[in-house]
Amino acid sequence: ACTAGARMVEGLGMVHARALDWPVQGLGRHTVVLRHVNAPAGEFLSIGWPGYSGVLSGVRLGAFSATINQAPVLGMPNLQWPPSHLLRYVFENCRTYAEALAVLRDTPVCFPAFVLLAGPVKAAVVELCPDGNTVKHMQGKMPIVVANDYLSAKRRKLSGVYGMRAESDHRRNLLLRRLR
Repeated sequence: ACTAGARMVEGLGMVHARALDWPVQGLGRHTVVLRHVNAPAGEFLSIGWPGYSGVLSGVRLGAFSATINQAPVLGMPNLQWPPSHLLRYVFENCRTYAEALAVLRDTPVCFPAFVLLAGPVKAAVVELCPDGNTVKHMQGKMPIVVANDYLSAKRRKLSGVYGMRAESDHRRNLLLRRLR
């Protein structure tokens, strides 16, 4: 879950931040940085824990970084890619931000999730869904932030039909203010 954001910083380039703003007992001491070698597109790092095979947060140094946030489920899961395994596929097979964005944009998943994808000079949030994905690009030099509520108007409206409220707007807005 959490809240994630990205922005350009003078002298650093694109900075990708993630705030663990939910209390999860013991997560810190069980978290490891994993170095993946021999992947088709080259080495990358992911943050996870022993035995976890997907990727929730990762970085291909000099190319892109990405994090997954949980999304409200709007329907029954299907037999497409699980989001964390799609993200692992992206890190294993994509060399650039553009390649990663294309795969995330065009690949349906079994249940909804949000991916913040940050490259050297661009960033976007991809709303992954079983019925098609939506991309929201960073606008100019303005930071982009995602929490656990839909950003696209279509899915925000649909989640309202199912009785869901935007409950993480306050967390998204707090990180946005801090990134600014």
